[in-house]
Amino acid sequence: MRFAAVRMLAPMLMVLLAVAHAAPAAGQDTGRGAIAQSAGAVPAWRAARRIAVLPIQGEIDAVTLASLTRRLAEAESSGVDLVVLELDTPGGDLKSTLDICSAIRASPLRIVAWVHPQAFSAGAIIALATDAIVVAPAGVFGDAAPIAALPGVGLQPLPDTERAKIEAPLLSEVVESARRVGRDERLVQRFVRLGDPLWLVEDAASGERTIVDKGELSKLGLSTDDRASGALEGPSPSAWFQTFGSAPLRGEPRPGITAAATGAAWHVVARVADEGTLLTVREREAVALGLAEGTVASDAELSTWTGGGTIERLDERWSEDMVRWITSWPVRLVLVAALLICFVGELLTPGVGAFGAGAVACLAVLVGAPALIGLSEWWAATMVLVGLGLVACELLLVPGTTWLGLGGAVCFGLGMIGVFTGGDLSSPAGRAQLPGAAAVVLGGIALAALGLWALRRTLSSSSLVQQGVLTAVADGAFDASPRVTPHTRELALGEVGVAETTLRPAGQARFGERLADVVAVGALVAAGTSVRIVRIDGITTEVEPTERSPS
Repeated sequence: MRFAAVRMLAPMLMVLLAVAHAAPAAGQDTGRGAIAQSAGAVPAWRAARRIAVLPIQGEIDAVTLASLTRRLAEAESSGVDLVVLELDTPGGDLKSTLDICSAIRASPLRIVAWVHPQAFSAGAIIALATDAIVVAPAGVFGDAAPIAALPGVGLQPLPDTERAKIEAPLLSEVVESARRVGRDERLVQRFVRLGDPLWLVEDAASGERTIVDKGELSKLGLSTDDRASGALEGPSPSAWFQTFGSAPLRGEPRPGITAAATGAAWHVVARVADEGTLLTVREREAVALGLAEGTVASDAELSTWTGGGTIERLDERWSEDMVRWITSWPVRLVLVAALLICFVGELLTPGVGAFGAGAVACLAVLVGAPALIGLSEWWAATMVLVGLGLVACELLLVPGTTWLGLGGAVCFGLGMIGVFTGGDLSSPAGRAQLPGAAAVVLGGIALAALGLWALRRTLSSSSLVQQGVLTAVADGAFDASPRVTPHTRELALGEVGVAETTLRPAGQARFGERLADVVAVGALVAAGTSVRIVRIDGITTEVEPTERSPS
């Protein structure tokens, strides 16, 4: 009896021991597996307790790159389990996009893209670089072909050779991303460039689906001209994905249609991409084609998708938003013009006054703002300063040497282009930024010329203008008090006076009781030299030495 009882209890004891061995102790951390079990079959690769959502909104640029790099490092140091890039962008800068993709691959964190609600061009490339993609209802992404746009002008056509050079790194990027996670390579290439039509076909026996081109369609015994089933002329993509979206593509890479596959009962589901069009997919289309893992509408659904993890958002800082505004092309255009106007205005007036302070402020913003987030190169800032210095030497020390001024202008322009492009001009992505940067610099120079012309015509040497300038006295010391020059009469052409300061070429000359700001024509004029007024134009009074020397 006792032996029989033990034999009956043995199976029960074995079951209890197995359950006790499998069940975790109270308070024990069991990792992602426990999250997946408690969430009800959530795959371990997407299970997370702490989720960091990093919004990427607006145009992708160098500020986006710097901000995302900072936030990824912050998320890693805080110990989050999963990073979600919430994308809402029309596209952006090629170089910054490729650098962001490199940063995503270099990060040890699991990174998911959330298209909420759109990710075109650069946004689509970034989404493909992540470990997985989820899409908001009615979300859309794709259309990532490179374009050229000039500030204030719009889209410009790209020559075939230049387009091929820019497409090459993009194609390499999307193909590498597809191979890493098992997406169809030809499908993702259609985001970037035009090509032959692609079809979605299905094996009637196994239900397996795959993407084929025209050649593989022929191998399967299917014809592009076959209208019998009506598949090629059938419902629109949004309609057929509603019907067939429940059976998404398998993610494994496929080398191509083999001879063994041709015996299967394949049929065409629909044409995925037409010839001469770029691929753009919506929510259900992306899921059906194996580009997206599912639909996520809100933070709450994102938490459920990850097995109930808590969500924290890491937004851009206000300083990054400010730098983005300062480095936008309209603001840069105005700052370049203001810098040149203030620089020339300081040269045409003696001393270091309001014009000089304005020039320093504009230069500090143009060069310093990118430096705040590590986007400027030392050589670019150095060339800007060298260029301005050469122009100043041309105007003040050795007037008439045109080559010095031209060299300074070239150095200034190249330095500004280097500042605007981040200094990296060795790659196709960096060179793609050249037209836009050059357009901003040339536009700023043109705007400065217009501003100087208007200034000369509308302003005069009034007390309001002169009080904004620090007076340079004859002995070279600076007087910070406002000028109190008598203004009892207007100056006249041909009037003779005496240079109070050395004219390099700007300085001061006294005409009777009046002390006026003047600019010498030709060579440097020493203090005490007799000068004659040869031209009066707005705030500028030009003089030249008389033939007789002062007594």
